[in-house]
Amino acid sequence: MNNILIECSQKNSNKVEQNGVFETILPVPLTLENGDAFALSKSFLDEEIATDGIINIKNPLNLHIGVHAYIQNDDATKFDDTQDENSAEVDNGAYIIYDIIKDTPATGQPGKMNEITEIEFTWSGLENKDGQSGLFFGDIDGLHQVEFTAKDINGTPFPTFVDIPKTKIKDLLNSTVRVACSIYCLKSTKTEQPFNQLVNTSLVANNTNGNWDFNRVHNSAAVNPLTPSGFYFSVTKSSTAPLENIDILTAKTFTKDFLLPAGKYEPDQLVDYINDQINNNTFSAPTIIGLDNIIQSAFLHQSSEFNFGKTTGDQILIPANPVFSSLAGGKGGSKGIKNPVVSGNPPKQQPFTTNYFIGTNLIELAYSTNFNKFYWNYTHFPIYSTATGNPIITNLVPTFTGNVEPNKQTFIQQGKNGGVFFQELSAEDISGGGFVPFDFWTGVLGFTSNIIPQPSLKTFKPATNEYTGNIYTLIDGVHTTNAGDVIDAMVNKGSYQKFAPNAPFSATNSFNNVIYAQNVTVGDGVLDTPYYLIEIQLNFSSNIVGEGSITKNISGIVNRYYSKGSYVSGAGDPSFVINYKGESIIIQSMKIRILNPNRSVASVGEDNTLFFEIVKQMETQI
Repeated sequence: MNNILIECSQKNSNKVEQNGVFETILPVPLTLENGDAFALSKSFLDEEIATDGIINIKNPLNLHIGVHAYIQNDDATKFDDTQDENSAEVDNGAYIIYDIIKDTPATGQPGKMNEITEIEFTWSGLENKDGQSGLFFGDIDGLHQVEFTAKDINGTPFPTFVDIPKTKIKDLLNSTVRVACSIYCLKSTKTEQPFNQLVNTSLVANNTNGNWDFNRVHNSAAVNPLTPSGFYFSVTKSSTAPLENIDILTAKTFTKDFLLPAGKYEPDQLVDYINDQINNNTFSAPTIIGLDNIIQSAFLHQSSEFNFGKTTGDQILIPANPVFSSLAGGKGGSKGIKNPVVSGNPPKQQPFTTNYFIGTNLIELAYSTNFNKFYWNYTHFPIYSTATGNPIITNLVPTFTGNVEPNKQTFIQQGKNGGVFFQELSAEDISGGGFVPFDFWTGVLGFTSNIIPQPSLKTFKPATNEYTGNIYTLIDGVHTTNAGDVIDAMVNKGSYQKFAPNAPFSATNSFNNVIYAQNVTVGDGVLDTPYYLIEIQLNFSSNIVGEGSITKNISGIVNRYYSKGSYVSGAGDPSFVINYKGESIIIQSMKIRILNPNRSVASVGEDNTLFFEIVKQMETQI
């Protein structure tokens, strides 16, 4: 009888759970008879992800970046002292630019906004993404918050994240946890019948980023064992008082969209392309009219673009934490900048003063070969030497003038003029003519939701004006970048053996406090394991017996030494030939997993092909 060769190709498989886990349904059933031999014949595994350091962008992507901009309060002369409320001192804080919007409801009607303060999550399903059946749900590894989308008072969607604590699963239909939160969002009339948990809130689950598959959220409180595993949520506490008829502050959002072509990129090539796109400032015409139009960037702005004031439609500067909560009475503060005279009738504002930058002149993504991680090197506007323009410096500035006792002097370290922080990072696959969500920033680059700060709603009155708004806590190295905190920046190179406590000085500083991605997504070419295991689920098996464990259904070992380009290939191992004994069985499909030695799914690409051979028994000649 003829031997049978079975081709199992991931690209051509009927079901692909993830790279390295797939099922091939055979076009015709095959029979394995008593005396037949079954073995892995040849293997060709795609190691592009694991070893080569190549990033394969298979389809063109639209990359979206949303940011909020701030200016640093390190010099009182930047600001209009007629607009300062409770924040006249130099506090070296990040002051974020906000729009002032009035939530004015109709007579006898509630306001448009509400604050969600608690969400209940119910787990339904058999297992988590990582296969931990019947153990825990929630943010098990500290890297998987759940993402929602809500709307601000203008109806503009914005992302928000909730961290669900690691919670033990009690049973499949009654495992719940309530999470305190602060999500200030537009109300909605949306209803999910027959459940009304979404009435009066614009909050909806957002599963477009593959990072959130780990804890998938459904827009319903209905729990049904037949539905996919994951969370069902309902809003259990919200409030509208005292949020009506007062000025609402909405952090001004600036966006940048650009195309990432399909192709294979080395990490340095990818960051170079992205940096070229996000730092572009091309004039739309040979001659540009108007001061406000000379900078075309989401990341860098001039104070002349805005109308700073305290009434509806104006812009205002509000400090982020920790400065906000440290101001007198815990009431926060506000600032404005005098605008220069610009075109218009009448001019925007008199008199003409200095035009200040808000945001950053540098936005730079980089890749570390030491850590195999992407990182944001610059999201801040550095301080340059006014004498030479270079190098980048750090200023140490005493806040008191005159002859002040050294132990009573207050200092600030000026490491930046301003900067931006991320409001949203998303991507869409545009190959089919539409915009299909694609997990780029997390799945490809390794940045998690931790890079996006989550605000807390505050109602406060710095002086005469009362505001309600989301106040952000910004941490260098997590949400923002800054000049590095190094001891060399404390030494004046002109008088390097002396320290004058009442005299400001500058020091060169070539170090940055950067934002590293949390996940490693690119291999460095160094093998961390010597082999792969091939698991196939059939009605017979070959076992591997190790110290303290027995692993079933292993049908082959692939030596990673024999690799070419991004592929590793191997022939079958004679020690894994299964000589089948028993009643004939029918093989209709082949479910395969490519595993690391620790039995976790291997980080392989999509172009994996395995050939299995059935060697038929010899017929007895009569």
